[in-house]
Amino acid sequence: MDPKKKKKKKKKKKKKKKKKKKKKKKKKKKKKKKKKKKKKKKKKKKKKKKKKKKKKKKKKKKKKKKKKKKKKKKKKKKKKKKKKKKKKKKKKKKKKKKKKKKKKKKKKKKKKKKKKKKKKKKKKKKKKKKKKKKKKKKKKKKKKKKKKKKKKKKKKKKKKKKKKKKKKKKKKKKKKKKKKKKKTRDTFKPHGPFLFLTHRDP
Repeated sequence: MDPKKKKKKKKKKKKKKKKKKKKKKKKKKKKKKKKKKKKKKKKKKKKKKKKKKKKKKKKKKKKKKKKKKKKKKKKKKKKKKKKKKKKKKKKKKKKKKKKKKKKKKKKKKKKKKKKKKKKKKKKKKKKKKKKKKKKKKKKKKKKKKKKKKKKKKKKKKKKKKKKKKKKKKKKKKKKKKKKKKKKTRDTFKPHGPFLFLTHRDP
């Protein structure tokens, strides 16, 4: 009977070790659920797209105004047809064309004189560049005047502090006069509104 009982005890110890390994596997499944929270960030991007649609509506209203101007241009074309009839009458006068050729010869002589005047204007432009350098020196003098004004304000603040020290010396002189009266009681003079309580004998 003794050897049979020992075999049953060894089998129970092996089953307890297998249960501990199963508990560790359940903890790993919980970590996978946390990755689903990253999908919430996509919802914020949709709100920005709605703001862009409002700006496009304003541009469509401006295009409607341009269509009304095109209708007015069609009425002006009818007036141009009337002017073409008047030009046919000018073709009969051939004598005016000969006079225009003589005027062109006189204009060629005037063009030669204008070329000489342009050369003199180029020399005057070079003198203007030298004047710009003198203006930079005047700007440096203005910066020095601002520094002198700040030094005058500091001297006025020091004079106000010296007046407060003179008032403290007057309070010390009043304390010395009270000590001399307390030494002798015979020379005490009664004063005040409550004399009828202490000194009734005249």
